[in-house]
Amino acid sequence: MSLPHVPGHEFAGEIAEIGSQVSRFALGERVTVPFVVGCGRCEWCRSGQAQVCPDQTQPGFTQAGSFAEQVAIGAADFNLVRLPDELDYVTQDMVIAIQRDEQKHRRLFEGFLRELCPDEVR
Repeated sequence: MSLPHVPGHEFAGEIAEIGSQVSRFALGERVTVPFVVGCGRCEWCRSGQAQVCPDQTQPGFTQAGSFAEQVAIGAADFNLVRLPDELDYVTQDMVIAIQRDEQKHRRLFEGFLRELCPDEVR
């Protein structure tokens, strides 16, 4: 990470600009992004494993994050996630944090169970 740097990795907002290759989203839509922003093209991204994408970025770490006035997200059609109107931005951040931890713990627990009971857990 080079300085100066703008931190912040969990965020949501409204689309202010759209690149020419974006077709699934419109100006003004409320969106969020995953912690890891994948390229959307490699085998890892296509299989749902963007966290190991060789061309990934991480807002707040490898690029400007949520404390910036605006954040550009590559492969927007792949990475953006629409937010329901009923969900405010603060609640959305909490949901993403809980979901990320829940997924991580579930994977760890499943791995632990596979080691203990290899014939029972697949």
